Amino acid sequence: MVDPEVEALLLTPVAPHSLFNRTLVLPTTARVRISVTTDRPVRVSIDGVEAGSLSEGGHVEVFCDKRSARFLTLNPPSFPATVKRKFHLS
Repeated sequence: MVDPEVEALLLTPVAPHSLFNRTLVLPTTARVRISVTTDRPVRVSIDGVEAGSLSEGGHVEVFCDKRSARFLTLNPPSFPATVKRKFHLS
């Protein structure tokens, strides 16, 4: 759980097959290179949208851009209220 006010780079494995299966919370200055080391192709998705596939030797580099996207939400609920609602805490 990360408060939306925190600027961070989050990497979450979709179908992990090891103990290292939690979301990585990294500083916005981090650069992560992920390489394919198997002969089986892998699919790449960004925010749940499929972006393509990679073969052995292929890689992606993940980093935060200096530019930010702005989204408009009318009357957004507070982060604590959202957490309470999603976890059925009250």
